Amino acid sequence: MKILTHSTRLSVLFILLGALLCAQPAAAQNRDSLLNGAIIGGAIGAGIGVGFTHAVRDSDLTAGQYGYGALVFGGIGAGIGLGVDALFNRSPRPFAPQRRLLFAPAVGRVNGLAVRWRW
Repeated sequence: MKILTHSTRLSVLFILLGALLCAQPAAAQNRDSLLNGAIIGGAIGAGIGVGFTHAVRDSDLTAGQYGYGALVFGGIGAGIGLGVDALFNRSPRPFAPQRRLLFAPAVGRVNGLAVRWRW
């Protein structure tokens, strides 16, 4: 097993430190449609509707009666999902703040850490 030299350890440390401290935030997404909230809420509501219909049944029910329960509760769930999805403000940020002090790994003939300071 090869033992790392002191300068190699420092280079690896600086590269990892630069990568961890200078990670850029993810770019903001465009606002998604409200349709996905309605679909997710409708699916959850339909599942709850089938379970609720089965739990409060008086006798053996047909598939149409389970379908009716899924349809009613699915509609309620879709409305709730649409409302919850509309509450989230996902508008993209108008600008991303630029870093004044930038650390980046320098790889080439000489390994190290590049530092840039912006005014």
